[in-house]
Amino acid sequence: MKALSLFGLFIILHALTGCKDDDPITPTCENYAVNLGPFYLTQSSKDLFPYTNTDSILIFKNQFNEELKLTQFFYFQDTFQYTNLGECPFDTTVEVPYLISSEHSQVTFVSDSLDLTAQFSFQAAYRANNGAVTGESDIAAFHIITPGSMSHVSTTLEYKSGEMPLFFSQYFETITLGTKTFTDVFSNFTIPQNPPRFLIYMNFEIGILGFEDSETGHVWVFDRIE
Repeated sequence: MKALSLFGLFIILHALTGCKDDDPITPTCENYAVNLGPFYLTQSSKDLFPYTNTDSILIFKNQFNEELKLTQFFYFQDTFQYTNLGECPFDTTVEVPYLISSEHSQVTFVSDSLDLTAQFSFQAAYRANNGAVTGESDIAAFHIITPGSMSHVSTTLEYKSGEMPLFFSQYFETITLGTKTFTDVFSNFTIPQNPPRFLIYMNFEIGILGFEDSETGHVWVFDRIE
């Protein structure tokens, strides 16, 4: 009887511990990170990128026929990982790190005469909600950065799936800058209450077309590559 009782106790204990192993564990947001990607540019987007690492100097001219040189400082075509913050899948009131792997094509130019940096890039982009990807697109962007000021324009290169990502641009079928006329042009929005220092212009055929400086009144228009 004693042996039978011990065996019965073993069965009961095993059943109890087995139930505990099967109990669901409630996930928490503490020390949690969402991994997204990798996101890749399509080949058609890559083919549109207007610059190479040999495009060393961009020459712009203003309305007084003065020249401005933008010298290539950095050229990048690869996939890299960066971090954003987003909603935790288990509690949308909490933000957690989103670790994103994304393919970029980017070129950065700097000016010797002005304290100015120009960045032109294509990026495989995404939108996510609750840790899940809700849309993918290839995005083109152009920035001009000076101390205390950044002007930005971006638009969709290729829409892939799901929700359309946010973008910030105006589109012009044709536009005249100085004495030159360009087609299929994108520019940044202007807000009267908070106008940007620079109105900036780009397309996919040439890249950086030009920019208007509201502080100096100069309109710098692309002239050539050296």
